[in-house]
Amino acid sequence: YALMAWLRQGEIQAQDLKIEPFSLTRLKESIPFFRTLTACPVGFASELKVECAKCGVAVSFVPSIRGTAVHGATRWLKPDRALICLSLRYSWSDIFWFSFFHEIGHIIKGHSKKATFINDPELPLDYINITVEDEADEYARETLIPAKQFSDFAAKKNFSKREVELFAGSMGVAPEIVWGRLAKDGLVTWKQISAYRKRLTFSHS
Repeated sequence: YALMAWLRQGEIQAQDLKIEPFSLTRLKESIPFFRTLTACPVGFASELKVECAKCGVAVSFVPSIRGTAVHGATRWLKPDRALICLSLRYSWSDIFWFSFFHEIGHIIKGHSKKATFINDPELPLDYINITVEDEADEYARETLIPAKQFSDFAAKKNFSKREVELFAGSMGVAPEIVWGRLAKDGLVTWKQISAYRKRLTFSHS
């Protein structure tokens, strides 16, 4: 019930948004712009929502509700209007942006318009299409930092602050994205990167 309430809040937020008819071409063309927003910890929210709206995708930022551990969700409100809900619970830059690109992945990969895709690690497996979720995860990873470039960087085994920032700059993403990837892959610990992670500041209005 908590999850249903959270999803409903996202739908209500989206009701008053001016959304263009969905365009897969426009959405794909906007991906580089979305990547640049990862380096904007303040003020990115309105730009993200406006550009997504031009692509036919409504974006809602929904405060977390007790009883859920949801990162994000994607569903289609109409055949030409998609909705992405993102939780304010996970305001760490690396988690938030991975969640956003994960949800975008569902849309770009053409996953069913009849399904609601929920990224919640505490959901029972019966509620999750593992193949589809894995595809969305892979899309997010490759979009933020392609495997070849990340593998080459990781092979150097030099994860100093300077080297991470230089690599992030060459990839055109925020350093937090690299730190999160390193920790997720077990190359550094989450404790080691705690000083380098940032919380995002944004409005969900």
